[in-house]
Amino acid sequence: MIKLERFRLVLAFVSLLMALASPLSLSGQTEKAPQDSVPPELQASDPDVKAYIDSAEKLQQDGNYADGFQQLQKALDLCTQKGLLADKALLEAKLAVAYFVQGKLEDANQQFLNSFADSTKTGNLVLQADTLIALTALAQASGKMDEALGLATRALDLARKSKNFWIQSRCLGELGRLQLVVGKLTEARTSLEEALRIDRLNQYDWEASHLLYLAWITVGEKSTLDQAIQLASSARELAIRHNNYLVFIQASTSLAQGYAQKGMLNESIALLERSRDGLSEDGKPLFQRPTSYRAALSLLYLKIIFLEAMALAYQAGQRPDEALKSWQELYEVAKTAGVNFAAAEAAHGMADLHRMKKEYAQAITFYSLAERVRVIQNQWLLPQALVVLATGNHKIWPRY
Repeated sequence: MIKLERFRLVLAFVSLLMALASPLSLSGQTEKAPQDSVPPELQASDPDVKAYIDSAEKLQQDGNYADGFQQLQKALDLCTQKGLLADKALLEAKLAVAYFVQGKLEDANQQFLNSFADSTKTGNLVLQADTLIALTALAQASGKMDEALGLATRALDLARKSKNFWIQSRCLGELGRLQLVVGKLTEARTSLEEALRIDRLNQYDWEASHLLYLAWITVGEKSTLDQAIQLASSARELAIRHNNYLVFIQASTSLAQGYAQKGMLNESIALLERSRDGLSEDGKPLFQRPTSYRAALSLLYLKIIFLEAMALAYQAGQRPDEALKSWQELYEVAKTAGVNFAAAEAAHGMADLHRMKKEYAQAITFYSLAERVRVIQNQWLLPQALVVLATGNHKIWPRY
């Protein structure tokens, strides 16, 4: 069995995206989804602004993220024209998430700062707390863990002052995730268990992500792998029920890693292949809007996470040809998009495979390529931060 400790970067990115995104982001929510649980403080008051937001969410659910972004931008422009400061703060936060998904970190950070400033002026404690939680992810992405923990603690204080349980659960969950990252497992479990109590009492959609975080904590505590797998499986089922693509993807890859750790390599690969296609064991669509799921999976970073996971699974399962194909596709996708950390990992993966085949000239070529890409990577904020996250003392999940 091969060691793949270095391959934690893409999963780390998705963990940060989970901290930034609301349960209605990157999803195919239906009319019966728990939209009503979202606090009024996070909903637009102006009917024209609300119409733009509804249109954006509908477009995103249909997989049209580009036009959805344009609708949000129009809504922000309208808020500026009308002087709607409260709604403007809300739109700035929504646009910040969209920028982050596109990899535009400076734009995302600026919009979150704008949102926090405007929500402070209007006294919107819920949005202040929500925005601070997003800023914790960006602080973590720059390796500033003390700052991230401070922001999360401050966010929780604001959430408690707001008396709103929805935002309290969100803040507790993300504080627990950060505590896990820095190795404070006891504190992390306490935070997550309180969040889950709130979720279950109020049927909040946060439960899926919080169950997954608890699975990671369970692994870190060196509890039985079966317990962690059960928690991750429950998170995945909840994500399917609520059409939460982001948690589904993270839970699926975590489960696949757990199966591989138990030596169940065929099951690991089969799970990833079905999850990539959005299908159940009997070949039926898992989600009510299959086209929406496929569109979400085509987004750059979600596509990268599955390509990396598939390559690792094939490689561990001694299926080198399929592994090489996945690494090659990942390299092309990442290189074209300028995602250098993923391109470097793909090049390294191809080099490993050529070395195993005793194709040493090709192996040297790809090792050199990986090293050159990593030099470029060092000039980019997010990969540096993910290296900090991925190579910390904690262990998010056992690798293959």
